Amino acid sequence: PSYLLLLRTRVMKEGSEKEVSATTAFIMGQFIVFISTYYPPLYLALSRPHTLTVLVIPYLLFHFCSSGTIRNPFLIIDLLTGISFLTLAFNMYS
Repeated sequence: PSYLLLLRTRVMKEGSEKEVSATTAFIMGQFIVFISTYYPPLYLALSRPHTLTVLVIPYLLFHFCSSGTIRNPFLIIDLLTGISFLTLAFNMYS
């Protein structure tokens, strides 16, 4: 999927800022995959089911609150409810 997103930003010519951010995110993602494959403690830490959940939820809250997407504080409660539902759905079998 990351290759397709990188290709999309290259083909659509949306702007140099988006192209640079997409390329940087692609390289960092590939680097994390490489390091987590060949560095056993990081692989063990990231392979646990709830570790990624703990890492992703604060990032999503920071992203939505800092970008101005959420202007109403009550929407944060709705967002947390949706995230907890998704967490429950994805971690059902772990």
